[in-house]
Amino acid sequence: MGKEVVAFDLDSVMCDTELVILEYLKKEYNLYLELEDLVHYDLYKIPYISEFMAENLEEGIHSGKFVNWMKPYSDVYEGINLLHDNEFEVHIITSRKRSLWDMTYNWLKHYKIDYDELYLCSKIEKWKKLVEVKAKAFTEDHFGTINMVLESQVELPYGLIVMDQPWNYKYFHKDVTRVYSFLDACEYIIMQKNLLNSEVK
Repeated sequence: MGKEVVAFDLDSVMCDTELVILEYLKKEYNLYLELEDLVHYDLYKIPYISEFMAENLEEGIHSGKFVNWMKPYSDVYEGINLLHDNEFEVHIITSRKRSLWDMTYNWLKHYKIDYDELYLCSKIEKWKKLVEVKAKAFTEDHFGTINMVLESQVELPYGLIVMDQPWNYKYFHKDVTRVYSFLDACEYIIMQKNLLNSEVK
């Protein structure tokens, strides 16, 4: 039996994108905000920042300027090792622009993140990629993307998982499991696999 695929978003799931934004605002504009002030990537809704500042942030995100400043969450290595030990392939499906492929690939290589496949696609293409790779689970932080996956009725027997972040803490759906760290997501996936396998037996 071949290895099963589990998929993860990258930003705000495997790496701390928000810290980079907060540090940039602090360094460039002497503006000290908290994580709770961020409204995902709807930059124009962040309190206390001007349209000019939002435009600079948007340019930094879409151009890849911030990519090399980001760091993986500390439990990413343990989580990926655990998944590999349990015969999973780890696929990263991120909605970064395809022009950022080399930068993203080099970032993953620099931090020695032991993933199996990397895909850059638009938000609305994510659910199609999940079907294509036959993913058994998917972890995401943006509830808009999660809703698209739910509407598409992709079968994810080991879970559709939301990574807890301030912009999604009010989100709830009976078919979505909330976790508080990358490692939590990995352990939940393994638990679901074991439960389903025991039911089959």
